[in-house]
Amino acid sequence: TASVAGNAANLLSDIKPGYMLGAKPRQQAVGHVIGIIAGALASTPLFYVLFFKGQGAGPAPGLQKTMSADPQFTFPAALQWKGVADIIAKGFKGMTPSIQISLTIAAVAAITFEVLKIRSKGKFPISSVGIGLGVVLPPDATIAMFLGSLFFFGMHRVYEKSKGSVGHTLWVLSQEPICAGIIAGAALTGIGDKLIDVFVLPKFQ
Repeated sequence: TASVAGNAANLLSDIKPGYMLGAKPRQQAVGHVIGIIAGALASTPLFYVLFFKGQGAGPAPGLQKTMSADPQFTFPAALQWKGVADIIAKGFKGMTPSIQISLTIAAVAAITFEVLKIRSKGKFPISSVGIGLGVVLPPDATIAMFLGSLFFFGMHRVYEKSKGSVGHTLWVLSQEPICAGIIAGAALTGIGDKLIDVFVLPKFQ
């Protein structure tokens, strides 16, 4: 349920950058459907190749361990939703005191930031969503996001008033598609790196 809600929120968030690129909501919906089909056709065989490895209908040895804690295959999103499921199953009192304190601090901080953002009419500089992502994402991802945002902030300051120039079009008007392309490229590179790790490197060891 939470995953469906999250994807629905992503669809709504995609409308703005879609409009910036000249796409209508109907075109974006068609694009998402194409992505769903293409993603299923590509990811399902890849999953079986990586984890089942010719074991027939049953999972490969250690699959359960691999999908939970093995550093070779990390599933950060799955572990996050596992935490949510544990909260629903065990309740707030079923957690350790440190987790209870952390959740309370995070909830109070998020509400405070959002209230300040509303009262300042969007001028409050700290993003509760950004901090939340920084907590759950790996350090290398958060550092890359920070460096990317710092770079685009600098480029925006340089080319903000140069409307019509190549720099303004590239670094001010095209921030979203550039970032989306980098994220997609990094994901594809990661998949290729993992395939090399599993199928190529063992032959040379």
